[in-house]
Amino acid sequence: MLTALAAIITAISGLLLAMHQVGLFNARDAPVHPPAETEGLASADATATTPAGSPEPTSGTDKTGLPAADLAVPQPAPTEKLAGGIRVHAGPVVTTPDGPFGITRPFTLEPGTTYKMTLRRNEANYFKLSEAIASGSVILDMRLASNKRSNLMSVLSMLDQDGGHIQKRTISMNAIDVGYRKMADIALRQKSNIGFKLLNNSDEAHFWLTVLRQHDAGLVPLFGEVVPRPLSIGSTTGGKLAEGEDVYYAVAASRGSYKLILDFENAEGRNTNLQGHLAVLEPEEGDEKRLIGMNEIDISFRWVATMSVQTDRTAIIRINNSNDAVNYALKILAN
Repeated sequence: MLTALAAIITAISGLLLAMHQVGLFNARDAPVHPPAETEGLASADATATTPAGSPEPTSGTDKTGLPAADLAVPQPAPTEKLAGGIRVHAGPVVTTPDGPFGITRPFTLEPGTTYKMTLRRNEANYFKLSEAIASGSVILDMRLASNKRSNLMSVLSMLDQDGGHIQKRTISMNAIDVGYRKMADIALRQKSNIGFKLLNNSDEAHFWLTVLRQHDAGLVPLFGEVVPRPLSIGSTTGGKLAEGEDVYYAVAASRGSYKLILDFENAEGRNTNLQGHLAVLEPEEGDEKRLIGMNEIDISFRWVATMSVQTDRTAIIRINNSNDAVNYALKILAN
């Protein structure tokens, strides 16, 4: 009997082996593999294979077999998105070599890049663009090297490719402040390799110069690094400001009228001079528009002003404290 049982087992084993070899297993008994990718990107954990007869990629190629240098690598847009849909220009900030750069040896500017430089009193730098443009804008930030409140005076003029003046005083800076921004449009009849001359009429000062093409988008950070904080309509914000300190806010505003409510309180609760201002940076005018001027003897004080927006845009609000440290609060409401 044992001999017969052994014969039966041997026969069954042989039958199973034959079924395996010809692929007659039931589908539910077979291992399950994920479906192959037919379009789009492969899954992150997928392993690429090389078809039979195809050469393995070399170190100088990717898995498509194309040379690495010939591959089109998508580049991110040069902007960063903040809350409220506000975009900030993310171009590089470059410190220029020691100048000055004269009219026969101008420094080359790349559009979209912010250039930081330092000029002594009555010192000038000349610049030329690396490419021809017909339209765009130029932005200039200025701050004394001493970081003190003073009369900020400088002139930026637009030049042709030979160094002749196309527009005198494209930007004329003359403000009593710690730091200031002005901007101007570039509108030419045709593309041209323009240049600029920057003259400092104040004590030694730092400058940040940015030229944007018409299609360049986003807010350029002030002084190379200050990004306005996003603020939504109907919200309240606040904090503490030291003497001479600024804070900037970016508001995505539709056309209309808005109420600004600003509170200042001496940080030590003393009855003293509350000084400073609230201004809106006006892209159309290329300058600040001061809405609130603060100069009150008190422990705390509230100011109310109206901001008018003519077209849908991002409004930049600046709050400056010119005296002892204060706690502040700002609220913006639609009228």
